[in-house]
Amino acid sequence: MAHKQILAGLRSIKLQARVSAQAGRQRLSGETGSLAKTFGDPSLTPYCWSEFVTPIRDRGAAPELSTNRLHNMDLATGLIDGLVIGPGEVFRFFSLVPRPTEANGFRGGPVLRDGELDTDVGGGLCQISTNLFNAFLLADFTITDRHNHSMDPWGEARFVPLGRDAAVAWGYKDLAAQNPHNATVQLRLRVDRQQRQVVASVWGPDGPAPQVSVTSDVLAKVLGTTPEASPGWEVSTRRISVVQGHLVETYRAVDKYRPFEQAVAR
Repeated sequence: MAHKQILAGLRSIKLQARVSAQAGRQRLSGETGSLAKTFGDPSLTPYCWSEFVTPIRDRGAAPELSTNRLHNMDLATGLIDGLVIGPGEVFRFFSLVPRPTEANGFRGGPVLRDGELDTDVGGGLCQISTNLFNAFLLADFTITDRHNHSMDPWGEARFVPLGRDAAVAWGYKDLAAQNPHNATVQLRLRVDRQQRQVVASVWGPDGPAPQVSVTSDVLAKVLGTTPEASPGWEVSTRRISVVQGHLVETYRAVDKYRPFEQAVAR
């Protein structure tokens, strides 16, 4: 019975999102370039402007937590995939994804909180936001709100390069990006369980895709207090875009990651 109630709740959440999307009337208030929650026909945006893929790694968590993490990722994907973003409109992660609570259909999954690996409702959403951030970055969107994780517990087993992650936490860490182009684009997102990867992409009505180059450079390495600790980092990430035939820096961020003192199985 409980399982059926959860499934019914998930269908209700997805249906509500699609109904408001099809209506095309609901707007996110309080921000210039507010986004109409519209989900469009993919045939209107046949050109891939950007794509970013991350692997879904097995972190050695309990099978239930791994299943819950995929469930949370699927739920968020169903609320975002197919979204249409018009010129000047701003995408905000938590304007589309509700607060991660059990009442909203989310489950407990692995998270990084207060310097420790923990379990909390909504674990797994940061991989979705990270993919979206990079798809926006490569599509030459204006990044207006983005936060790196406080630490780098996985070291070389991380699923994304340093400086390219995007943490989200309800109430104080969001992801936002504005469409600066004179064209309406579509955001596509999927969790591929068979290939064990998350794919985010931005599609436009015509080509060519924006020409950008994104690089991340380590500025400093900060050692922990024990040999088992993962080091901290200071990383600079910048984007160079081709604007009217000229190379222009259109994004720069310097991220700091504290050392992670716990021993982590990789």
